[in-house]
Amino acid sequence: MQQGAGNRGASAQPAFDLRVVLFAGVGLLAAALLSVGYFDDDRSPKRPGEQNSLMTTVAAAEAEQAIARLLLSEAQKEQVREDVSRGRLRLAWIKVSDNLTEDGDWIRLEAAGFRQDIRLLHQPYQIAVPYLPGSTATVTGLVDGIDGDITVSVSTGGGLISLKPLKQGETLQIPTP
Repeated sequence: MQQGAGNRGASAQPAFDLRVVLFAGVGLLAAALLSVGYFDDDRSPKRPGEQNSLMTTVAAAEAEQAIARLLLSEAQKEQVREDVSRGRLRLAWIKVSDNLTEDGDWIRLEAAGFRQDIRLLHQPYQIAVPYLPGSTATVTGLVDGIDGDITVSVSTGGGLISLKPLKQGETLQIPTP
């Protein structure tokens, strides 16, 4: 009788342990999320152009350009300019677009008490956002076109990120740099 002949009906051990594969997969996912800043609790000022979540810090040399792009009254722009120069506010860039049918969707982007209403097009629109360090920005669905949802994407250095489809009046919080 051959040695091991009695083991022919027994199931073979897999070549890998499923627990190890799952652990490695979770570790890779966590590393990927850390690399784009989703678990970054550090609220220290970011270097100009550094991205934390969905916004990019405005460089000091771009501050006037950013303020000019604000969808605010001239008096509000002047208030932002003063608050930025005194260090009370910071500026960040965000690029938003409609990720489905360009059907007339509008959102409101609000941070530091300033509201900007934006019509979403397929072409990403870059807008400056004044914000208080350590705070969040609020995205509110304002106008739904014809598809039943307000569909928003944010362009980042890593690609296009689709946000949760919004109903009219529904809000999402976005971390600031």
